[in-house]
Amino acid sequence: MQYLAAGDTVVQTWTVDSVDGSGTSTITITINGTNDGPVANPDTNFVNKSIVESDAPIIYGNAIAGGDNGIDSADSFAGTEQYADIADTDVDLGDALRIATINNQSVSLGTTAANGTQLAGLYGVLTIGADGSYAYDLDDSNPLLASLNTGEELNEVFNYTVSDSSGAESSSTLTITVNGQSQDQPPPPPPPPLELGVIKNLYVGLDELVIKNLQVGFVDATFRNGTADTSEYNTDSDPYIDQLGWGRPTSSTGQSGYTLVDNTLFSSETGSKVDVGSTFKLADFQHLNFPVAINSSILQEVYLVLNMDIVINGVHLEKAIDLKLLMSHDETPNDGADPRDIIVLPPQMITVDLDGFDYDFQVMGFRDADGNLVDEIYTNENAVNNFEIVGSFTSSSENPGLLDSVSGTVGTGSDDVVTWADTSSEYGTLTVSEDGSYEYLLNGDIKNVLDVGENLVDSFEYTVANQDGSTTSTLEINISGYQNIYGSSGDDSLTGTSANEYLTGAAGDDVLNGAGGDDVLVGGPGNDILTGGLGADVFKWVAGDEGIGATDTITDYNQSSGSYDPSEGDILDLSDLLVGVASLETSGMTLAEALDASFLTITSDGTDTSIVADVDGAAAGTTTQTIVLQGVDLTNGGEFSSAEVIESLISNNNLVVD
Repeated sequence: MQYLAAGDTVVQTWTVDSVDGSGTSTITITINGTNDGPVANPDTNFVNKSIVESDAPIIYGNAIAGGDNGIDSADSFAGTEQYADIADTDVDLGDALRIATINNQSVSLGTTAANGTQLAGLYGVLTIGADGSYAYDLDDSNPLLASLNTGEELNEVFNYTVSDSSGAESSSTLTITVNGQSQDQPPPPPPPPLELGVIKNLYVGLDELVIKNLQVGFVDATFRNGTADTSEYNTDSDPYIDQLGWGRPTSSTGQSGYTLVDNTLFSSETGSKVDVGSTFKLADFQHLNFPVAINSSILQEVYLVLNMDIVINGVHLEKAIDLKLLMSHDETPNDGADPRDIIVLPPQMITVDLDGFDYDFQVMGFRDADGNLVDEIYTNENAVNNFEIVGSFTSSSENPGLLDSVSGTVGTGSDDVVTWADTSSEYGTLTVSEDGSYEYLLNGDIKNVLDVGENLVDSFEYTVANQDGSTTSTLEINISGYQNIYGSSGDDSLTGTSANEYLTGAAGDDVLNGAGGDDVLVGGPGNDILTGGLGADVFKWVAGDEGIGATDTITDYNQSSGSYDPSEGDILDLSDLLVGVASLETSGMTLAEALDASFLTITSDGTDTSIVADVDGAAAGTTTQTIVLQGVDLTNGGEFSSAEVIESLISNNNLVVD
């Protein structure tokens, strides 16, 4: 009757006959059950130390149910022995068992190996549930396991308590055996990784040019046979002739002549933008080529007058263009082999200077119906011949702050050999050297068609080979267009808009404010104050900006939200200022340590951060550039060293040095 649990009752009745035959009687026995405690039996399991790569538990089992235990089937070895444990028992019928504690830690009801109590052991982590299921995850980082060879073992013992529904308990152990396995000698560590996936940013400043108050017309015409048979009319508000006629007609079609209509996009006070490097229409030109008497007035030549105001990057230049071009006219005989008349408008150029930067305006001649640009046209007899007079603007000198090139080095060792799959593309040309250094130059025609806010990507594949093998990767050039805003040689105050702009202070002590947009700010020589404003802004220095110990102040470095946040994306770009950074890759130090040792010193007064850049890293006798980050302490009250700040800036993509 051991199976009777507390509260269970069994009644047994017997009928007894008396010996003397006097009768029978009934005997009734009532048996009341009591709780019998559970019996917990020891459990064992094992794991081979080499099974360390799976994210799943290494071994599994059940401390109550017993049975075959061993390694997880997902990681099993062929021929591996398993252990058969004796189940924990309770003689009381229907009395369920559960794990109550493990190493004196309670185990919650209803849990399993997936969500049970976790216990860190000597060599791994045990997770056990109230239902007895467990999982043991070997800690492969434990140094004691690294030296455990074949034939050696380590044992891990966990003490657990089993409880029945009445609270009776029994204790036993779960022993995990870690079997050693000798390992082959590990290979030597690989050489330092080659520089892969190099990304360079090329910030391209684009000029905004507006033509306004355009005036085009004819003056000072010269005729054969006098002017008796000529006519002149002005059909617009400028002072020049727009319709010119000559000759006595020999048919009903009327005189021969020219008509000219100004391009109204440019003739107003507001004018219209043109792309630098593009070709645009200045006026519509017609030659009415009709037969006239040979002894009547015939055009020989006339001057084309053209003047306009231009606005370059917000700077208004009144009557910047004022040209007078001689057009020649050859009235051919109508009975000749080719009766077409010939008109010549030779190209002419004028250079406009804006604070030392030159822009060339050119009258390019005529554009025909097929889009061909010519300076000599042949006009059909007895017809109205239509052409356009066209011009263009180009920039003939570069702002020294606007570098349409980037350079760098791939490969890290002196024995690296770098080869390139190609060195030219639609966007630019790569000049390379055997030591892995390169310079990328943007094609001029790409700059002329790149829009503000537009981004292009140019890619070049390269292979770095050395005694340890070879690796192939790509150099990516991110090409981004920005609207130019130029300063002068004096002290300038430049303010951007919501567009992406390239603000260049040039010489002097300048104040630059990018306002909205993702801007590039180049203070230039002098002590400049730079404010990026909203957006992810680039504060850039180029060779020569350092002046004589110049100090530039950034008022809002990654602080557009009101507090310092490196995720805002502001960048300090010193790649064109610092000389010799590429050689640091072979110094044996991290880039941050090498920069701290030779090029950059970062300190804080508790309010502002000061970065002193030694331009060539030579310390003694070299010129420095000081950059003050106003209102931000990157050292956090001295908690972080200069090298640690540099490392943080580089890892957050807030500092570019090469």
